[in-house]
Amino acid sequence: MEVCFASISDIDLWMNLVQKVSSSFPGLETDKELKQHKKTVLKFIENKQALCVKHGKNITGAILFSKKNNEICFLAVDPQFRNRGTATRLLNEALLQLDRKRGIFLITFREDDSRGTVARLLYEKMGFKQGELIEAFGHPCQKFILKAKEK
Repeated sequence: MEVCFASISDIDLWMNLVQKVSSSFPGLETDKELKQHKKTVLKFIENKQALCVKHGKNITGAILFSKKNNEICFLAVDPQFRNRGTATRLLNEALLQLDRKRGIFLITFREDDSRGTVARLLYEKMGFKQGELIEAFGHPCQKFILKAKEK
């Protein structure tokens, strides 16, 4: 399993994955939201802030990260390829691209939302700590923060 930067030519494969998992992501429920997400992904790809895992002719895992905001913006794994370390590998590679001298954050589901159970376990295993409760895309969420590394 190799993690690589996504390219513009990967966009249709990327969106195939997004459509498979869209019901698990607030803000990806409608065609309009999916079209906007595609535009966003293309910008991340152009900025070398999109990583993926390919299996054959499919993208089976994907992550978007923002260097400017020091944030993990999106992480998804094809349900058929879960529990194989894909999310961990993607997250590790993305963290290498971000500034560990600053805190890194992400947004996920709250503790009482079963859609976030596995993701929260992964983030906590990777050292992220629970942060403030917020609302994102009209849905109750929670920030997770990976504290800056000591110098």
